[in-house]
Amino acid sequence: KTHSEGRHPRMDHLGRAVLLINGVLFVKMGAEYLRGSLSGDGISPTSLPTIAKLPNSEFRLGVGMIIPFTGCAYLAVGSTNLLAAALFGNKEAGVTLGLTGLWCHLAMAVARLQLPRDVTEVYTPGAISKVNKTQFGLGALSLGCSATLLLG
Repeated sequence: KTHSEGRHPRMDHLGRAVLLINGVLFVKMGAEYLRGSLSGDGISPTSLPTIAKLPNSEFRLGVGMIIPFTGCAYLAVGSTNLLAAALFGNKEAGVTLGLTGLWCHLAMAVARLQLPRDVTEVYTPGAISKVNKTQFGLGALSLGCSATLLLG
């Protein structure tokens, strides 16, 4: 629809901007996770800035095995968001944005709230709350902008 048909073009631009923000954030996190895990540094403040301590070698090994794959997944999500912002039509961009908001922001924040106490104690104090506030906010923003792209 055109502006004269009742749709404001800025809403499309807002959705594209949120796709760019998601894309940059996920690509940056994915690259940091991969850089830390593949450079031999392993789990470090650079690769996992919210982790304060790892309680034992088994836990460290488990986290170390997951980090490179998490980095690859973040790169996939981030690059898909960047491509959606630049190349996809409104419907496709809206679906991409909605799925990112639901599964990459909201679901991760909810899952983090369900972690067992011994796992949450590994995080830097206050990190879970800080990250969750950001993810709940980005998730809600992503879903809202997704609806404007899809309903347009």
